[in-house]
Amino acid sequence: CKKDELGNNTEAVQKQAAKQTMDAPVTITSAGPAIVKTFTTLQINGTNFSPVNANNVVKFNGVTTSVLLATANTLIVNTPVGATTGKITVTTNGITATSPTNIKVVNPVKVASIPVGGAVQSITITSNGTIYGISGRSVFKYANGAMQILHTLPVNTNPGGDIWGPFNYYSLSRTVTDNSNNIYFIQTRIYLRSIGDNQEFTCNIMKINPAGQVSVFVNNFGGTSDFAISPNGDAFYAVSGNETYRIGKITSTGIHMDFGGEVLHPDFLAVDKTGNVFVSHTYGMYISKFSPQGNLLGKYNAKAGSMASDALGNIFYSGYKGIWLLNRAGNSFKYPINVGNESAIWLTIDSNDKLYLINSGYITVYAFK
Repeated sequence: CKKDELGNNTEAVQKQAAKQTMDAPVTITSAGPAIVKTFTTLQINGTNFSPVNANNVVKFNGVTTSVLLATANTLIVNTPVGATTGKITVTTNGITATSPTNIKVVNPVKVASIPVGGAVQSITITSNGTIYGISGRSVFKYANGAMQILHTLPVNTNPGGDIWGPFNYYSLSRTVTDNSNNIYFIQTRIYLRSIGDNQEFTCNIMKINPAGQVSVFVNNFGGTSDFAISPNGDAFYAVSGNETYRIGKITSTGIHMDFGGEVLHPDFLAVDKTGNVFVSHTYGMYISKFSPQGNLLGKYNAKAGSMASDALGNIFYSGYKGIWLLNRAGNSFKYPINVGNESAIWLTIDSNDKLYLINSGYITVYAFK
């Protein structure tokens, strides 16, 4: 038999090492986050897991799930459909370990359905629970069951009176709130010199302070399609018009800069709690993820409309005939919220992690319980 330089039987040593590995106790020292939603990820920390995904059997209170990433000390798994609150178990090499604490699994429960009419196209929720949004040509505030108009567009004009033009058309899009409960929205002027001529876009990002005063936050942006604000006060806007495609950033100190390099048809934006920026490109059917500094972190196949981040950095987005979830591992799933045969035209998430959908003339509110 083969021996090493010390005279040991190398084959026997290898077998003994393999046996010790097989017999090593599998442990779970922690698992988190403590509260998870269906399809979101959970990290399990411990000892003596297998680095081969398939060699670890993970269960949520008895429901088996898939392992996305495995090392000897860490497992990343999805929260499976049908999972309920309880302990996590990991079985590796026939040895089972149980988590020291329960993991709470929450699912969406409808808690409100507010009739607002079919013209509502965008909403945002302040920290005190007040709804602001866009309905047709107006920006509104909804509180205590009543809708109050805060701002109305200028009247569309045909300055020359000629049926062929020129024309000025005005439109509203996107409402956003910041940590100080200021409201922002995009007001666009479209100018046509004549019917069939190229359109010229001029966009202003407007601001309404908590006292209800309206002012221009940023003016003369061409073709701004969306706007988002990060937790630290940095603002981001997507330009997708006048044959220009880019993401802009306005720092909390007022410095303007380009962000993220060249992008293809940026349509919708979302910012998670750590400041990562998500950009949906419906033309290219993918979502880009950028760090707060503008470094590209990933691209994910998805035809996404409006997007919003939950408290843990998962991205909910409106998609084909439903609501979809992009989890922190970059996997997309159609979420178990029934919106019929329509796609929700808008969604947002408030500071209490409630999900708001605009669909068929209603704002529907879901809490995760």
